[in-house]
Amino acid sequence: MLASSSRMLAVATLVVLAAPAFGQGEQTRREIMDFSQCLALIDEVAEELGSNPTSLLRTRDVRIIRIDAPDGAVILTCNRVDNTMVLARKAGLRSGS
Repeated sequence: MLASSSRMLAVATLVVLAAPAFGQGEQTRREIMDFSQCLALIDEVAEELGSNPTSLLRTRDVRIIRIDAPDGAVILTCNRVDNTMVLARKAGLRSGS
């Protein structure tokens, strides 16, 4: 389970990123985050959006996943080397697109 402050950040970010696009093609948020916390966030985001994550890249130091959202997709990148999490909402991008 994520720490309380990280969980609050994740939920707040989801509200912004998973909301309807209103004509915006992409929204991105980057945070400093421990790799293990970032990996845990993948499950949290998938659960909030009610969609299974699709792995786009999986290495020892980087994980990139896509989770379908109501109006597009959320791309979540975890990077062990620089301890970052990048969460991007891309309008119109869905499985099979």
